[in-house]
Amino acid sequence: SNVTHAPRRTVVLGAMSSDTMYTSAQVEAKMDALKEELMGKIEEESAARSALTVDVDNGWIVICGALVFFMQIGFGMLEAGAIARKNVQNILFKNFLDASGAAVCFWLLGYGFA
Repeated sequence: SNVTHAPRRTVVLGAMSSDTMYTSAQVEAKMDALKEELMGKIEEESAARSALTVDVDNGWIVICGALVFFMQIGFGMLEAGAIARKNVQNILFKNFLDASGAAVCFWLLGYGFA
């Protein structure tokens, strides 16, 4: 065939030694190796960020759940202060059952939606 190839060029890399000569094939091989190394590090970073995102999301759900339970405690104190002393135990028990039932329902159903 009458295909002509361009002559191989020689490239000088680095400022330390001007007598170090590399062919274009060597430069391309080095660039490909560096590219593969960089892509591997990018994939590792992406996996680490993904794991961190899941951890932060789960932490936020726990914090919000704790705030809801503190709200239940405050509501129980409000109700206990608004009724006669003889009915306080009954109201607090009802609030305890309400919070316990909500926790069980969240465990059964809500965590899958959160």
